[in-house]
Amino acid sequence: MIFIYIMKRFSITNRRTNRRTNRRTNRKTNRKINRRTNRRTNRRTNRRTNRKNVKFYMITYKDNMKFAKETQKILKKEWGISSKIISGYKIDKDKYTHTNVLFHGVRDKLLPIMLKGNTDAYYIEDDVRFTSDPLDIPKKDVVWSVYRKGSLDKTKFKKQVITGSQAIFLSCKAQKELKKHMDQSRAIHIDGYFSKYIRETGLSFHQMIPKIGYEQDHKSIISKDKDWLKYKNPN
Repeated sequence: MIFIYIMKRFSITNRRTNRRTNRRTNRKTNRKINRRTNRRTNRRTNRRTNRKNVKFYMITYKDNMKFAKETQKILKKEWGISSKIISGYKIDKDKYTHTNVLFHGVRDKLLPIMLKGNTDAYYIEDDVRFTSDPLDIPKKDVVWSVYRKGSLDKTKFKKQVITGSQAIFLSCKAQKELKKHMDQSRAIHIDGYFSKYIRETGLSFHQMIPKIGYEQDHKSIISKDKDWLKYKNPN
């Protein structure tokens, strides 16, 4: 009888000990999981929160205004983005050619309005279509989000140029550097210019890989029709 009593007491003690041990283990595990979850959530939240006041500026020209407004509506419907359309110049084959017309439009018309906004901003073209949230990007001065091809990675590519400037994020610092750099630069094709600007200013930079959008097929006086077959589809 004494033996049975001792065994029962031992069993009860074990159960209590196990319950206490399990409670401690569960609390520690839960704390670890919560800390990891909170860190991940905070990183995502901080990344998004810092971008909540980003403005979007779209370059186009008078004859393409209807298409630009269609893009504006799509951005609002799909991503809740409000964008401002800026009408640039039209090719006249004299001062404004297919290689420099966007440079002039950005420098003379879009950039001054962007700078007055006094906040981080996106430069976008009127044919852009996003496939992912354009605000879910790393914290860099310049983020090239939507493009055709290319890279600025000199370890992988002999020619450090990105083709296609459908969407580029610019911090306030990057906008001011862009103003100074454009004022001192020759008007060239906007893709090549943006690539040069990033290389020469040394601003923090990230290229989204894979890109987070594409360019919608439309009648263009800059791009050749055959290019749409390669680049009009997502990634």
